[in-house]
Parts: sequence; C-alpha cells; structure tokens
Amino acid sequence: MKRLVTGAAVAAALLSPAAASAADVSGAWKLKVDVADMTVDVNCNLTQSASALGGDCKRADGDEQPAKLTGAVDGDALSWAYDIDFGGQAMHIAYKAQIQPDGTMKGTIEVPGVSGTFTGSK
Repeated sequence: MKRLVTGAAVAAALLSPAAASAADVSGAWKLKVDVADMTVDVNCNLTQSASALGGDCKRADGDEQPAKLTGAVDGDALSWAYDIDFGGQAMHIAYKAQIQPDGTMKGTIEVPGVSGTFTGSK
C-alpha cells in the first residue's frame, strides 16, 4: 500500500504544471508595448539555448536595423535587453516577462526614466 501511495505522489508531481519544463520561447514574437502614454508595436526574434536568450528586436513601423538582444530564461520567466540609438541618443531597453498558460507573454519594460507594460504573442 505504501508503494502505491508513493507511486501516485510521484506521478502527480510529474504531471503538475510546476514540474513540467517550460516550452522553448524561440520564434518570432509580436509585442504591444505601452510606455510613456504611447503604444508601440515591436517585433522580436527570440532564440533560446538552454537558459540563454538571444535574437533581435525592432519597432514594427521602423526602418532601423534590428537591435541584438541578450537575456535569460528561468522556467516561465524571461528577461532580455538591448541598446538602440533613438534620435542620436543611446537608450538601454530592458524587458521582464512571464509566459502565460495560453503561450502568450506579459511583462514590464524599462526605458531610461520611464517604465511600462507589454504583451506578446507568436
């Protein structure tokens, strides 16, 4: 009987969402960013290798070159950042996100002097 209870506990733990490994976030993501009373669409191509995050991002309506990003993945939590030139001024942009149960992401963005929120989907 003790073996049956232990086996059931192990099976339940393996099947729980917390025990399941997070999905690879690699791919093309469309972000809707709300910052400084503006809404901006950003396209990011994320590449995940174990816990490292790479790729690039750029404004959907911009003609600038994509900015190379670096970041990390920790379960369903993501963080990444990149530097851009905005009208001759260097800006560091940092994102923190959580993958949602439906596969989308939701998080915060930090731009010098201001913060905001964003959502994203593949």
